[in-house]
Formats: sequence, structure tokens, C-alpha cells
Amino acid sequence: MERPNAWKTYSEADKEAVFQFAEAYREFLSSCKTERECVAELKQKAREAGFMDMKEVLEKGISLKAGDRVFADNHGKNLVLYILGTEDLEKGMNILGAHIDSPRLDLKQNPLYEDTDLVLLDTHYYGGIKKYQWVAVPLAIHGVVAKKDGSSVQICIGEKPEDPVFGVSDLLIHLSAELMNKKASEVVEGEALDVLVGHIPLVFADDDADKAKKEKEAVKANILKILKEAYQIDEEDFQLIYDNIVSSNLKMYKLLPKIESFDDYLLSVGVPQNDINAFAEEEARERDNQKSATNNNTKTNSGWLTNKWVRAAIPALLLHCSIGTVYCWSIFSQEIADYIGFSKGAAEWAFSFAIFFLGMSAAFLGNFVEKDIHKSSLISTICFSAGMAGTGFFIWYGGQNPGNIVALIGIYLCYGFIMGI
Repeated sequence: MERPNAWKTYSEADKEAVFQFAEAYREFLSSCKTERECVAELKQKAREAGFMDMKEVLEKGISLKAGDRVFADNHGKNLVLYILGTEDLEKGMNILGAHIDSPRLDLKQNPLYEDTDLVLLDTHYYGGIKKYQWVAVPLAIHGVVAKKDGSSVQICIGEKPEDPVFGVSDLLIHLSAELMNKKASEVVEGEALDVLVGHIPLVFADDDADKAKKEKEAVKANILKILKEAYQIDEEDFQLIYDNIVSSNLKMYKLLPKIESFDDYLLSVGVPQNDINAFAEEEARERDNQKSATNNNTKTNSGWLTNKWVRAAIPALLLHCSIGTVYCWSIFSQEIADYIGFSKGAAEWAFSFAIFFLGMSAAFLGNFVEKDIHKSSLISTICFSAGMAGTGFFIWYGGQNPGNIVALIGIYLCYGFIMGI
């Protein structure tokens, strides 16, 4: 079934609402690339919406009542928002959950190294990424460095117009003939996603006694000098030292999403963004609370949780029950054979036909299922029900007329062919 273009159904007011939502989402993605940045942004939105910090509630001894809003921050990495209702918690609660992490390149411990007069950061990828998409594109650094003295430094380099950007180098086209013959999953290995961050060596004084030794990693020394001057970070601050609880939590992200169409708001984000879940749920919560004048046990009355059970869980259970009935045939095959007056082997051919046509329908009708899942589900339900009813009729008929070939053929047709499809 061909679906109509949604834009043709929108009024001008609808289009304006879509553009406003898209722009807000673009800004959210731009400023909330890490879990900490997401939590900070969502906390600010929560305060504006009237939520109180749970820590402040406990410290001040505030008693909460139905309709109150509170949030809890778990070390700046997770955020939970509660809206208290009038009903007892024992009656249940609706939960909206969302990821606030995104695919990225994490820096390994002690990541800075020099190779052939270039300085790189050793990384490992996080999340489901297409590794070839991360080469030869500008990257920014986001994160926190917890220093050995107990202090921490927020890092964000590459987002401002005047900032440097970083990247994973790629081979020139005339040097990549071998790579071009590889599968996409093998063109760029995960261990090859090291980020280039420097190439200019530090110049040492002629009277420096260790000049010869230092010049072996002069470019790395220059990068460390820049980091020390700009962020008061030295090489030891990059290391993960468990007994001193010193760690670096720096990550590489693609730059802010851009509008990549003339007619507005086709966003180029480069990689899948889990943040859309958090953003959409925050927007839904705000709109739902604006429309709702009552307090239930969650104050989120969208009904989507119920719909998911109705539209997914229950049909899935019924589907597996129907599949199970096919495999139950072997349990009753001897009794059915005796009842209709045929051998067990003859009765078991019904199961063989059902499995054969089940496989054939999956092989040749898969595209139809993908194009219209609702219509294909309806047809499957009709075939299964009709086949089951017809099988029952012909078993009854065979019992009334033992040895009658019509009963056996009817079972083959209904159970083997119609139910198999």
C-alpha cells in the first residue's frame, strides 16, 4: 500500500509546529552530546516546569503531596523525574524511559601517543556505528577530566567557530585500491579510529641536557604543553589510576547537526542519536501536563503504554500460540489417524505439508509483509482460522466415514496448505 506524503496533509499551522519542533531538537542535539550535558539541560527544563530537586526536598524536610514534581540526579549521568498522583503506588505507575547516550569514540586510558611525527588519541568506539562514516569528518571533544588533585575540568573543543576540530585520517583515493574491494564492515577497523590532534614539534633549547631524548616525542610534548596552558591538564591526568580515582572521560562526537535541504529541517546528524528519545519524551511530558487537569498515579495520560500492549505484546503471544499448534500435530496424529481410519504416516503428512507451505510463504511473500504488515496480518489470521476450522470439520467427517479419502485430502488442504500459509 502506497502511503501518501505527510506534508500534503499539513496545514500551515501544522508545518510551523513541525519546524519549531525540529529546530528545538537540532538545538538539543547541538548542546547535549554527552550524558552529563543531557542531564544538565533536562534539569534546567525540569526546574522551569516546576520540578524540585529531591536533595533540596530532603534537606529542607519538605512534605510532598499529589501533583508535586521532583527530580533525582544520579551523579550527573542519569535523571529521573517524578509526578506524584492521587492513587496509591500499589495500583501501578507509567514509566517513560529513554537513552541519553549516543554513538561516539571514547578515549582509552593514557590515549596520547606519537607516531611518524604525528600525535593521535587512541580510541575505542561506543555504540552501533558504521566505522567508515567516522573518517575524514570533523570531530569535537566533549567530556570531563577528573584530575589527580581531585578537581575536574570540563572539556568542549570543536563546537565554537574559532575552535580547532579533529579527525580520523583516511587514505587518498589513488592509494586505496585494496580498501575499495573490502566489505563496508572491514574498510575501517575499530582499532584504526585514532584521532589526529597534532603535528608541530616543540622546540627545545640547545643547552637542554635531555634534548635528544625529548625530541623523539617532540610533537607529543607540544600538545601536552598546549593542554597544560589551556586546561591545566598533564599526561598523568589522562590515565586511569584506580587507587587515586583519577580518570578521563573524554569522548569524540560529530559536530552539530546541520540543515541539509533547501526546504528546511532535513537534519544531518551523521549517526543515530539516542537523544531523540529523551527530547521527544520531555516535549511529550510538557505538552501532556499542559493539557491534563487531573492527577492520576503518573500524570502522563498519553495511553501509549496500553497501545503497545494491545498492538504488540498480545498479538505476539497469539502468534506464538498459533505456531505452537502446528507442532502439536504430532501429539494427536495417532489418535486422528485411528479416528479417520488411516495410518499414522498418512496423517503425519499434514504436518509436513504445513511446514513446507509455511517456509514457502515466508520465502516468496516476505516483500508483501514488509509493504503492508496490517493487510498481511489480516490475511494470515483469516487463513489460520479458516484452516483450523476446516481441519476440525474434515476430522469430524473422517470419523463419520472412516477410510474416506475425501477426509484425508481435506485435512491436507486445510491444515497443510491454508494453515501453512
